[in-house]
Amino acid sequence: MAKKNISITISTFIASFVISILGYILITQNLEIYNSYVEAMPEHMTLYSKIGENKIELIKNLENIKSVGFRSDPKSLKYKSDLFTINRFDENYFKMQKDFLKSGTFPDNSNELIVSEKTMDRFKFKLGDDIQVQSGDRLLKGNIINPTFGYNKNEKFREDNKMVFKIVGIFKNQSDKKIQNVYSKLTEEKELYPCIKVNRLDKIYDTKLDIEKIVGEKNLVIENINLLRFLKIDETGVHPLSFIGINLLPIIVITVIFIFMIKNVFNIWGIYKIREFSMYKSIGATNFQIYKLLAREIFKISIIPICIGEFLGLVLIVNVFKKLFSLQAKLLSIPTNEIYLNWISILTINFIIFIILMISITFPTRTISKIEILDGLKENIQTKSLKKKRNKNLFKELKINNYKSIRPAFIIMTVGLILVIFLINTSTLNTYNELRNKDERDFNFLLRYSTKNNEYPKIFDDIINEFPTKKTMVTLVKNYYVNTNKLDYSNEFKKIGYAKGFDGLFYYSEDNLVDGTLIGIDNERFSKISENASDVVLVNLVQENPKTFYADAKFIPYIDNNVDSLYLRPLSNMAEQEIEINKKLNTFVEDSENINLYQVCLVTSIENFQKIIKKSEQAFVEKGIEFPRIYYELNMKFSDKNIEEYSKRIEDIMENTVLNDEKYIVNNKIQQMKLNKLNEQSVYFIGVLSIVSVVFLNIANSYASTNLSFFNREKEIGVLLSNGMYVVDLEKNLLKDMKKNIIKSVFIATLIANALFGSLLTTIPYISIKKYISIFPFMIIFLIVIIIISFSYIIYYFAMKKITNKSIVELIR
Repeated sequence: MAKKNISITISTFIASFVISILGYILITQNLEIYNSYVEAMPEHMTLYSKIGENKIELIKNLENIKSVGFRSDPKSLKYKSDLFTINRFDENYFKMQKDFLKSGTFPDNSNELIVSEKTMDRFKFKLGDDIQVQSGDRLLKGNIINPTFGYNKNEKFREDNKMVFKIVGIFKNQSDKKIQNVYSKLTEEKELYPCIKVNRLDKIYDTKLDIEKIVGEKNLVIENINLLRFLKIDETGVHPLSFIGINLLPIIVITVIFIFMIKNVFNIWGIYKIREFSMYKSIGATNFQIYKLLAREIFKISIIPICIGEFLGLVLIVNVFKKLFSLQAKLLSIPTNEIYLNWISILTINFIIFIILMISITFPTRTISKIEILDGLKENIQTKSLKKKRNKNLFKELKINNYKSIRPAFIIMTVGLILVIFLINTSTLNTYNELRNKDERDFNFLLRYSTKNNEYPKIFDDIINEFPTKKTMVTLVKNYYVNTNKLDYSNEFKKIGYAKGFDGLFYYSEDNLVDGTLIGIDNERFSKISENASDVVLVNLVQENPKTFYADAKFIPYIDNNVDSLYLRPLSNMAEQEIEINKKLNTFVEDSENINLYQVCLVTSIENFQKIIKKSEQAFVEKGIEFPRIYYELNMKFSDKNIEEYSKRIEDIMENTVLNDEKYIVNNKIQQMKLNKLNEQSVYFIGVLSIVSVVFLNIANSYASTNLSFFNREKEIGVLLSNGMYVVDLEKNLLKDMKKNIIKSVFIATLIANALFGSLLTTIPYISIKKYISIFPFMIIFLIVIIIISFSYIIYYFAMKKITNKSIVELIR
């Protein structure tokens, strides 16, 4: 391989390697998110309740409606000892699920079925098999269980019919639920749930208003909110800049960075071949023909490193993801997520690499076009950027011309250092956010349980009695809005007021509201702060300095002591509910959660909490809105050696305890810490990869720029040596200037990076610059800077020695 091609080979390899990894992550992540939202809800809108044919026809006739599919209520089936949930859809709805099937076809009639891969494997079914199942109801304690709810070992199945289905399709499924879904075609029904797709998503909220007029305000229109948020569409319209900023900007930034890095290498390579291209110009070749010749040559040199880089990048990231998903599956006891190469990612990656090469090739073309043919044939490069200047002082002239020719290397080094500092600043900001509101509560197990009618779960008492624990706390929480017009603040808070920048985050000045929360705690703990279980206690504290970490913050009184009532709203547009304050605390409730900035925190007993929320529920009923679930939380502290065992045992207990319309979540801190560590390692991997890539691109650019500098100044150095200048003195002067330029590059990079990121930090209201600096990893920055400087110095030194070791005749010739 020719030495002048080494820089191109290294640069294109690094570019394809890094873009393959980062591009795959960014593109696949967005595709997976999008596909998960579409798979969970293929339609754009549906209704909370079923409607009849008349209203369906009115909806179909709306201007923005593309298609309307239908679904019915799910039913329960039983095959041998296994339970299934059958979902019936019409042909239009199946069309919305075009990527749902793995093999086979969608059902054409109501006695055809599609089942999951897991079900096919478990029962050794084949496409075309006929199976006989029982239809009926699942019963628990005499009550019918919703077919979609989890399995309970105490439930029974009441058969009402036998049915025969033919298996015609298989769908992809990662679910590990004991009750699997199956799908068939709709039967004749008078009322159905419409599943609506629109032509223009940007007009979806206008269409939603039209549908609400048809079905009435009590039948909620449910839009695919996750999909709309992903596409940055809300009631105010489409926000393309926000979508580009979050989803496309990282790819654009990566592309621009690599163009900037690689174009310098291509430019230098083109100058090395100036004699050849000047010969083409002398026989009438146009700039476009030169561009095509450059492109052909560069692609010939680059194709192998690009292919190798892309292949290694994709192999690496696929194996990293496989390992990550495997570890996550073991921790959570779930099936391993599939990881596969998709053509959209591969084509996009290749397109980005192609764009980088095409744009980068224009730079050497422009340079060559500005060089006169005779100068090019003599390799006398006199472009505007490289044109030599004269000075009465020979050494000053040497210094000026040396800097002008070596300047590209130092610009690249400066940009590389800026990128490294910026990446480390981004990582430090993530660390800052994690530490700012770190939960210091001394629990390592959490059970969240939503019961029917929000009743206290008696199973909590059984768990507390069965499992030895160091301490326990039972809570439940409901968030409200508090009317600030009817609040009187303490003198201490009046002096500081609400800090700028937090409006819309923790308080809402335009609506005169502030966040509030009502917490119910178990009787044992509540009795420590109030003797009367019907009391409502105000934790009258607010953070004095919003920029201080919660653990280090000083808290002052928030509300005036004379205030004896607060006015709460369940939602910002609902009627107020007056809450009498019986007591005020100037200390935190032991083991309670962190209080958000400016949050009004009320504490009461669980019994009184239930009474208060009954009034809130009534407000939702009047609006025709379903009251949000409230979860009872059982926090416990087990010994570390028992936590895994106890978590599994409690999960088994809960699985066989939950009734119809109840939900639970089990979470242990050890497992969560392991998951967090896995996520941190994946982020760390991407960060290290980015920094290493920047370092290697700096080395490649430094190699190219430095060698060009000495290549361009061979005759000048030969003349100086022929006129009696000592090699040692020349080298000393060159190295002295090199060191000055390195110091200048480090200074400029540090100044620019800190100015840019510092200005960004000033826009984040909760950032304390002093605290940020205290956690900034200066040693890592220092080591990376030393590495970049060392490589630049070594490259410069050996490039210089290669020239000064030549004979004077070779240099002048």
